[in-house]
Amino acid sequence: MRIQIITSKDCLLCKSFLARLAKVKFTDFEEYDADDPNNKAELDGWRINNMPVIQIVNSDGVVKYRFPYSEDGYSPRSMKYKRDELQRKDKNA
Repeated sequence: MRIQIITSKDCLLCKSFLARLAKVKFTDFEEYDADDPNNKAELDGWRINNMPVIQIVNSDGVVKYRFPYSEDGYSPRSMKYKRDELQRKDKNA
């Protein structure tokens, strides 16, 4: 499973959140570009309203968890904890 953060180049909250992650040297995520026209259909299916959006995605690309929107984002610790929790549940299923 991986952490995926949906961002847009025009999103000030996205820039601020990614800057905070960079400051603490957190790189354990993939950035998903909401501005890329190739991603439009998938984004419409996810019903993205506000960004950044943080998701935990499995190896098949299925969203297993989506963090509730927060203007402040989430800490790297909370993102890693949720990903690890979902991985444990997958192994036990």
